[in-house]
Amino acid sequence: MFGVLVGAVLFGQLSDLFGRRRIMLICILGMAVFGYLASTSSNLMIFTLLQFGTLFFSGGSSTISYVLLIETIPKKHRVWTTLAISYSPNYIIFATIAYFSQDWRTLLKVISALNIPTFICLWLAYESPRWLVQKGALKEAKETYEKIERWNGSASPERQEILEQLIQREIFLLEKKSRKYYFYHLFYNWNIAKYTITIAFSVFCTAVINYALLFNMEEFSGSIYLNNIVFGAIRYFYNICCGIIDYKYNSIGRKIIHLWATLFIIFMLLIVVIIKAFELNYLLIMNIAVLSATSMLSQLFTVAIVVTGELFPTPIRNVAASFQETSTRFG
Repeated sequence: MFGVLVGAVLFGQLSDLFGRRRIMLICILGMAVFGYLASTSSNLMIFTLLQFGTLFFSGGSSTISYVLLIETIPKKHRVWTTLAISYSPNYIIFATIAYFSQDWRTLLKVISALNIPTFICLWLAYESPRWLVQKGALKEAKETYEKIERWNGSASPERQEILEQLIQREIFLLEKKSRKYYFYHLFYNWNIAKYTITIAFSVFCTAVINYALLFNMEEFSGSIYLNNIVFGAIRYFYNICCGIIDYKYNSIGRKIIHLWATLFIIFMLLIVVIIKAFELNYLLIMNIAVLSATSMLSQLFTVAIVVTGELFPTPIRNVAASFQETSTRFG
């Protein structure tokens, strides 16, 4: 976890300075190399050091990836996309890979190899246009927007004119104000500090509950592989439902989804507390309640990720994401 903490802080800052895509490529390459080397380690000390390197780059990757996603996807599609492409299906995929791998060395090699297609896809992708604009690379930003428009089939003279107006406005703003931003800017004024503290506290509490429940999953009977597949399926089902609700109903915002998810988790955990307190013999109901609560926690993480990308301005967006990632790992 310490490697993730350090990586989130360092690479979050570096991606604000040198670009999302460039630093993300370094992180993916680092995960692939260190993960493979860890699979060949001969003792626990070497394994620990190499895994520290893997998680160091993983912390940067997880921080940058969501910011890059938020900056390149329209607002209407942010929540459902983040929920659809999330950690939830990874529980199913990872459990399947682990089952067929049978030993940890093979498992690490397969996971490291999965970084290769990710690296290739990201290499072919565009840099975040918002970051390019913020850094003053307006010509490159304009070219990127035009390529995206052509790819989407939405290019038109009207949209070209709107793009020109936006670029000119950004030129004016850049000439008026140009500076670098760091972590202390998250507390530069009360409004920004309020968002920073609130979201950080939210993900911290969510992480405490999440890991407390996950670390006790060995108490469930049956195959650990099947349990993880079931857990991933339930969690993904919740993701899809919340994604559809957010996409279909504009009146239901981020706060409502967060509130509903929180109340659902409290209700499920209350059932567990009652069963434990009165020593009731309702093991099946308790297991369902624990799985349901743990699965719903992913919605809280998702809302925190999305609102971080939406509330914080581009210059400190990745710094804010790094701070939230750090708060999560502390939890």
